[in-house]
Amino acid sequence: FQWAIRQAMLARAGIAQTGMLLVHGMILGSDGAKMSKTLGNVISPMDQKEKYGLDAFRYYLIAGIPTTTDASYKEDDLVALHNSHLANTFWNLLNRVLHLATKKSVNLTSDEHTVSDDVHTTIDERVTLITNHYKNYSLSLAAAEIHELAQYANEYLSAPERAPWNKELDEATQTQTLIDVAAIIDV
Repeated sequence: FQWAIRQAMLARAGIAQTGMLLVHGMILGSDGAKMSKTLGNVISPMDQKEKYGLDAFRYYLIAGIPTTTDASYKEDDLVALHNSHLANTFWNLLNRVLHLATKKSVNLTSDEHTVSDDVHTTIDERVTLITNHYKNYSLSLAAAEIHELAQYANEYLSAPERAPWNKELDEATQTQTLIDVAAIIDV
C-alpha cells in the first residue's frame, strides 16, 4: 500500500516511478514469534551492534537472514556465523596470505603477476553467480557463494602441491599460490 502511495506521489511530482518493489521478510524473535514489547522478545539492533560490532551484525543480517522470507533473529546464530565465516574463514585466509607474502617478500599488487587460468575461471564463475544473486536481491545466497569462494581459497592455499610453507616447493610455485589466492580475496 505504501508503495502505491509513493508511486502516486512520484507521478504527481513528475518524477519517474520506481520499476521494482522489494518486499523484505519480517525479522522475528528467536522463538519464531513476531517481536513485541508485550511478549518481551524485542531485540535492539543498537544493542546488538554495540555488543558484537557493526561488521558482525551487518554480516549476520545479510548472510543469516534471507531477504524475502520471514526469519528468526537468533543471537547464537550471529555468534556462530561470525566465528565460522568472518573469523575462521575470511580473517584466517587474509591473515595467512598477508603473513606469507610479507615473509616471502611477494608484492601481491604487482602488475608482473598473472593469475592461474584455473583460478581465473573459478573466480569468473563465482562472480557470475554472486552477481546474479545480488540482482535478485538474494543477499544470503550471495554471501553463501562468497563464503564458498573463500573456502576454496583456503583449500587452494593448503594443498600440499602448492602450499607456500612447503619447503620442498620452488619459490615460483609458492609465489604463484599467493598471487592466485590474493586474486580470490580481491573479489
